[in-house]
Amino acid sequence: MKYIELSEAIAIHEKIIEKTGGLSGYNETQIGYLASALEHIKNDDYYPTITDKITHLIFSCVKFHPFADGNKRTSIFLGMHFLDLDKILPKNMNS
Repeated sequence: MKYIELSEAIAIHEKIIEKTGGLSGYNETQIGYLASALEHIKNDDYYPTITDKITHLIFSCVKFHPFADGNKRTSIFLGMHFLDLDKILPKNMNS
C-alpha cells in the first residue's frame, strides 16, 4: 500500500488554496498532528482496513486544523488522493 508523505499533503493543500482561494500556509504545531496521523495510518494493528486509515486521515485533518485555511477541503482531497495512490474506487463508483 502506498501512503501520503507530509510534503505531498502540504503541496496538495497549496494547490487547493491556489485554485479555490483562501490563506496558504500551516501552523507549525498543528502540522505535526497531521504528520503523526500520516504515520499512524501505516500501522495495520490500529488501522487494519482502508476505511479505518482514510477515516483517521480525514478526521485528523479536520479536527486539528493543520492549515491556515481550507482544512475540510484539503481533508477530502487527501482522502481521495490516498485512494487514488492504490487505484481504489469505492464500490458504488465502479459502474
